[in-house]
Parts: sequence; C-alpha cells; structure tokens
Amino acid sequence: MIYILTFFIFVLAFVIILLYLKNTKLLKILRILSEKNKQISFGIWKSDKLFYYTPTFEESAKKLNINFNEFKKVSKNKLKSLLEKYPTLQEILETIILNYHDENISFDIELPIGNEFFFVKFFRTKINNIKYSFVYVINLSTNIKNFAEDLLKPLLNTPSEVFQCVLDGKSTHILGEKIFQYLNKINMVDSFVLGVKQNDGSVKIHYANVDGEELIDFIIPPEQKSITSYIIDFKVKQYFKNSFDIKLPPGYKKIHVGENIPNSIYGVPLSFDNQTFGAVLFEKRGIDQFTFKDFYLFDLFAYIISINYKLKNTIRELRIEKEKNYLNSIVDPLTKAFNRTFLNHFLEKTIAYSKRNKQENTLVFIDLDNFKHINDQHGHFYGDEILKNFVSVAKKTLRKMDVIARYGGDEFIIVLPNTNIKTSKKVINRLQKEASKLQTPIRFSYGLINIDPEKDLEETLRTVDEKMYEMKKMQKDS
Repeated sequence: MIYILTFFIFVLAFVIILLYLKNTKLLKILRILSEKNKQISFGIWKSDKLFYYTPTFEESAKKLNINFNEFKKVSKNKLKSLLEKYPTLQEILETIILNYHDENISFDIELPIGNEFFFVKFFRTKINNIKYSFVYVINLSTNIKNFAEDLLKPLLNTPSEVFQCVLDGKSTHILGEKIFQYLNKINMVDSFVLGVKQNDGSVKIHYANVDGEELIDFIIPPEQKSITSYIIDFKVKQYFKNSFDIKLPPGYKKIHVGENIPNSIYGVPLSFDNQTFGAVLFEKRGIDQFTFKDFYLFDLFAYIISINYKLKNTIRELRIEKEKNYLNSIVDPLTKAFNRTFLNHFLEKTIAYSKRNKQENTLVFIDLDNFKHINDQHGHFYGDEILKNFVSVAKKTLRKMDVIARYGGDEFIIVLPNTNIKTSKKVINRLQKEASKLQTPIRFSYGLINIDPEKDLEETLRTVDEKMYEMKKMQKDS
C-alpha cells in the first residue's frame, strides 16, 4: 500500500512539472508511462475539458458504472446534473462543485463498489492562468488482499473449530462470538451485531456484544426497525462514520445500547445465492475509525458467516428430508400405519431381543369384518375412510411402544412388546369397544399369540394368521 501512495506522489509531482512543457511532449511522456505501468489510472482536465486520460482511467469509470463521455466537458451546472445520476460520486462531486472556482484544492476519498475498493485523489492547480484538474484512481482490491490474508492467518489456523460449530448443529451465536473475540483482540472492533430476519419480519440477534454487554438469541420485533433491519431490507453495505449523524429512511432508527459516545459503524448484508437473509454490524468507538482495509476484512467475515449459516440450514433441511423420506418408506400412505417392510424388520428385531432377554411379546393379526361388503355398497373412498378411522382409534388406544402395521387390504398386525396373552386380550377388547363407537362402527376378527423366539418370522406370521381365521370361522358358524 505504501509503495502505491509513494508512486502516486511521484507521478503527481511529475505531471505538475510537465504541465510547464509543451503539450506534445507532455502527452508523449504520459503515454509511455501509462503503457509501461497498468496501475497508472488518471485523467487531466484543462479548465473544464478533458485534456488527457489513460486507458485504465476509462476502464475504472466503467467499473464504477460511469458514462465516461459525460465527463469530457464538465461545467458547474453539468456537475450538478450528474449528482443524482451517480450517487456513488456524491461526495466527490459536491466537494468539486463547492470549490469549483478555487484555484488550488486537494482531497481524496475511498469508494467501495461491489467487491472492489477504489482510492480517488483529486488535485487542482493553476499554471499560466489556466486551471488544471488532476484525478488519480487506484483499484486497491488486489493490494489489500494480501493485507487481509495476513489478518486472517490467526483465524485460519483453526478453521475446523469455526466450521465445526455449524456442522455440529450448534447455535449461530457461537460463530459470531468467535469472530467478535478475534476482531476485538486485534483492536479492530469494540462492538459486533449478527442478526437474521425471521419469517414474521422480526430480527433475531444471534449474537451481539456492545461495549462488553452480550446479547444472545435476542428478538427485535418487526415494528422496531433498526440499522440491522435497514441493511437487510435495502440489501446495501453502509458505512456510518458517526453514529450521532445517522440518517435512516422513515420507520428506521438506531437502537441505542451501551455508552452514549459516537461510533463508527460498518453494516454488511448476509447474502447467499442473491438472497439477503441477515446483516452484520462492525462497530468501533470514535468517528471515522475504519478504512477500506477494514471493510475488506469485514466483508470476508460476512461471507464466512453467510456460508456457515446457509450450510447449517442446508444440513438441517437435508436431515428433515432424510427423515421424511425414511418415514415415507416405512409408513402406509393411506392409513399412516407402518407398512409390511417396517413390520418385518421390527418383528425380526423383536424376536432376536426376546431370545436374548426372555421377554414375553404378543402378536395380534386383525381382519376387519365385512369390509368387502362396505366397499361394494359405499365405494372405495368410503372404505378408505373406514381404514383410516380404524388406525386412528388404534393409535389412541395403544401405547407408544406398541406397533400397528397394515399387512394388506383390510388386514392389520399389532405388536405388543413386553406384554402377555392375558393383558393383550384386554387391550384388544378395549380397541374393539372404541372402534364400535365410531360413526360407522367397526368390528374385526383377530388372532393372538405369544411370539416364540425359536420360530422364524414366516412361521410366526402363519401361526397368528391361522388363529385369526379360526375366530372368523367361529363367528360365521355362530
């Protein structure tokens, strides 16, 4: 950074000297300089007309979204008309307009545009009764990258610790806390706020440390629109040089926390895939305490937070999707009872467990009575409702540890772990009683056996099925 500024001073002094020479010699030397060093980016106005500019100067204008031709002749009125068109140049243009007739002025400004930073120097002098205005532009992004990497080294030494917070499903406030502690340790910030907008319009402050006062998972209601809300809603990076002079749109205001002293505040939106979901505020005591180098580093941290937050959400969504897919694979879509795939797996585990632990388990095979007649008389839609109602009442009657599965059609199997035959009969009688109370009463036949751990799954199911048909035959005979 120092070598660029030194070089800038040299070029500026050199150009001023050259202005005493003939224009042809000046242009020739400047052309050679600009061709040999692409970092030279400047333009010179003689009175109000563009006298000379380097190719990189026009390129810089394009990066700033400026129509270069509009600045080739710049009267005072013309500059005023450009104020509204180019808000990024507002401070520069206002200063030039205010001092338009002064013979000697000099100022500089830093402009953050997108992900790049520009240093703009303006200088005017009068030679032989002619005013010459000199504008020099440096794109600082490349140079500050190395600076930012040096600042990040202490954090990058333990990246797994930062990202592990998210991968482990821990609260976002832990990541915010670690970043604040690092920046505070190197004396870059005194306060820090990390907020995410919620569906109801409120802002959840996952982590904030303002003058030593910590706030974790604090909710700012939708009606209290703060600076954090402003950064999120308008999707803009904003540097407030003096917290006492902050001017926000109607409905937004700074929420005061901590000492009543002026602060410098830099706000960055948290975005991913062009969707803004939160904001980070970096604050330091005093007026205009931050530089473009600080902005660059803050932007990097905001990007890290955005990636981590989205990664955490993606992992959570994938986990939910996985659970949903698993549930769909083991549940009957119509009745929401378990399906045969799950039943077979559960029974195999139950048989193996009872073999090891001598636990008594009961298996019940249920067949709804006259279901075919109901379907034929009222239609399949009506029959589907009967099946769903039966499973619903069964779930209310059974324990949470009990399992009901749809075996096929109007057949269901219930597994009653750690339950003997006598108790199981009471459970099924209670289910029969509750099912008969439905708007369309349901009756069913059933078979009931103790699960024999010495028999395999196929034989166990065949045995309980035979018991059920014995009951059905007895009911028909009677």
